[in-house]
Amino acid sequence: MRQNERIANYPEHGYVLLKNVIPSHCLERLKYQLRQLFKAEPNQTLESAILAREAESHKSVYEASLTAGSSIEAYKLIAAANLDEYAELVLGPGCYHVTPLHIAVQIPRSSAFDWAWHIESDYYPWAPEILNVWLPVLASTVANVTGSIGLIPGSHLKLTKGVAIRPDGHTPIVCELDPGQEESGIQIEAEPGDMLLFHKDLLHKTCPNTSNVPRVTGIARVIDQAKLTKPRPLYKEMA
Repeated sequence: MRQNERIANYPEHGYVLLKNVIPSHCLERLKYQLRQLFKAEPNQTLESAILAREAESHKSVYEASLTAGSSIEAYKLIAAANLDEYAELVLGPGCYHVTPLHIAVQIPRSSAFDWAWHIESDYYPWAPEILNVWLPVLASTVANVTGSIGLIPGSHLKLTKGVAIRPDGHTPIVCELDPGQEESGIQIEAEPGDMLLFHKDLLHKTCPNTSNVPRVTGIARVIDQAKLTKPRPLYKEMA
């Protein structure tokens, strides 16, 4: 199926998986940055370096993954992904800005940092339009093995607002599903080079990683600044 045919299904399904749209050299350069940040030895795999840092401190893994988003290689990847063109195809003309690339690391056989069913518009109520971007970085995502991102196709057509399970400001806002709705959920199986785009109101979650290696993916959000009441910077302040 051609990419434009996939995109044509976006309004109905609430997502589109674009195949082989990110150049391999961009992923390789990003992985080089990750090797530096996770302090991988010359003969050590990046996956084992991540697990070594996790054994020392989860905070070190989290901070290294966030830091990767400000690397020049991450910005090169975003540019090569042509997000502005896809945003126009999906959402129409706009003044599109993108958040830094967030690297998400799902530690094997751990659900401590998994996200339950939620929608992005609960976290960004100030943004009338959001195009969510997700992509595998190190390896393919395999349903029920490495796990992936889970989606409920078409769920964006019926808005489901979530509720915070703890009022601490740092806890996921979880959506309650209708009876039988979860059975229609899918896991996205994708290869490095593929890119998933999905709607701000599409129900999605983190699926368990039951493999022996970390699952490493990239996340960004494209926002139309022209639809905001005033300009809003999307980068994080320096610590």
